[in-house]
Amino acid sequence: MKLFSTIVAMLATLPAVPVLAANDTSLENQDKPVGDSIPPCALQCSAQAISQVDCELTDVDCVCNNKKLTALSAQCMLVSCTTKESLNAAKYQANLCNRPYHDHSGRVWKTCLFFQVFGTLVVASRFYVRSPLFKGPGLGWDDYMMGATYAFYTVGIAVAIKMSVIGLGIDMWNLAYANIQDILFWFFVSEIFYLAVISATKISICLLLLRIFPSSVARKFRWACWGALALCAGYWAALTIGILNACHPVKYNWLRWNPTEHEGKCYNMNAAIYSGAGLNIFLDLIVLILPIPKVLGLEVSNAKKVGILATFSVGVFALICSCIRLKYIVLFGDSTNVTYDYATVALWSIIEGGATCICANMPPMAAMVRSLYEVSMSKMSSLYSSRGFSTKKSVTELSNRSQTGHPQEIQKSMTVTAVSNGRAPSSSSQVDLINGKEDYYLKNDLGERDEKGPDSHV
Repeated sequence: MKLFSTIVAMLATLPAVPVLAANDTSLENQDKPVGDSIPPCALQCSAQAISQVDCELTDVDCVCNNKKLTALSAQCMLVSCTTKESLNAAKYQANLCNRPYHDHSGRVWKTCLFFQVFGTLVVASRFYVRSPLFKGPGLGWDDYMMGATYAFYTVGIAVAIKMSVIGLGIDMWNLAYANIQDILFWFFVSEIFYLAVISATKISICLLLLRIFPSSVARKFRWACWGALALCAGYWAALTIGILNACHPVKYNWLRWNPTEHEGKCYNMNAAIYSGAGLNIFLDLIVLILPIPKVLGLEVSNAKKVGILATFSVGVFALICSCIRLKYIVLFGDSTNVTYDYATVALWSIIEGGATCICANMPPMAAMVRSLYEVSMSKMSSLYSSRGFSTKKSVTELSNRSQTGHPQEIQKSMTVTAVSNGRAPSSSSQVDLINGKEDYYLKNDLGERDEKGPDSHV
C-alpha cells in the first residue's frame, strides 16, 4: 500500500544504537511508537543501503539527509518491516536527527470555534429577519435547507474538534496507534458532513433565487435555477455514494494505515478526489454567476446593483477556498504522515464550509443591518421629538449631517421614517428599488417589512 511504502521512505538509521532482538515482539504489543530502540529489520535495511552510498555509518548528517540512502532503505523496509516497526524507526530517527515536533492541532480547533460562532450569528440573523415571530415575511424552503446546513456544519465542527483533541496535526509516529485509527475514522465521517454542507448550501441559494423570482416574471431563469439545484443534489448523492464505496470493506478507510495487520482495497482515491473537487468548483461558479444577469437587469441605480451583488460576493471567497483546498487535498491519497497532513485539508474544509454558509446568509444579514439602522434612527428621532424638535426636522438634519457635514445646506431629497409597533418599516428613500414584481420580491427577501405587494407564491 502506498501509505505504508511512503512511511518507510522517510527512514534512515544509524548503527551505534540500541537494537531489539530479532525475535522480540514487544513493538507489536506496544500501544504507541517508543523510539528508544530500532527494530532489527530497519537496522539491517540501513546497513545494506549504506554500503551503496557515499556515507559513513557514524556520519549523522549524511545518514539523516541523504535521499538516496532513504530511498534504498525504503525499498528494503517495505518488504522486511511491519507498519508499527516502521513508525518506531521513524520516531527513533526523528529523535536522533532532531526533527521538529509538529503540532498544528491548535489551528484546527481555533478555526472551528471562530467559524462556528460567526456561522451561528449569520444563521440566527437569517431566521430573525425571516421568522414571522419577529414580524418577518415567513420561512421558506431555502430557510429550512439552511437550517439543515447549519446542523450539518455544527456536527462537522464537533468532529473536527474531536480530531484535533486526539492528535490531528501531530506526526503519526508521535501518536498512539489507537489515535491514528480514530483520527482516520472521524476524518471519514467528516467527509460526509463536509459534502453535505457545501451541497446543501448551494441548494439553499437556488431555493432562495426561486423564491425571489416567481414564474410570472422569470420563467426561464427559474428553469436555470432548477437545473442548478438538480446538479447540486446529484453531486451530493453521487459523491456520498462514492465516499462510502471508496474502500472495501468500508472500515478499511480507517484501517488502511496499517496494511500489515488489516486487509482491504481502495480505488484510485486521487482520481475521485480531483473529480469531486473539480465538480464542486464548477458548481460554485454556476451558483455564483446565476443571479448576476437578473440583478444587472433590475431598474435600480448602479450603486444599488453593486450593493445587492456585494451580498453575494462572499461566494468569491468560498470559491477561492475551494481552489486552495484542492491544492492540499492531493495529499489525501498519497500522504506519508496522515495525521499531520490531513490537518491542512481539514482546516480548509472548515473555512470553505463556513464561507459558503456565510455567503448564503448575506442577503438576510444585510437586512438585519438595515433593520438595526432603522430602529436606531427611529429611536434617535423619538429622542429629538421628546426634546421639542419635530421628527421631520430632526431626521432631515441627521441625514444632512451624515451626507455633507453641513446641516445648513439644502438637500435634494429627504428621508422620513415612521415608527409602528416599535419597529421601523421601509423608508421612502428606498421606494425606488421597487419598480415591478421582480424588484418587489428581491427587496422583500432582503428584509423589507412592507406587507403590500404581489400575491404570495411558492
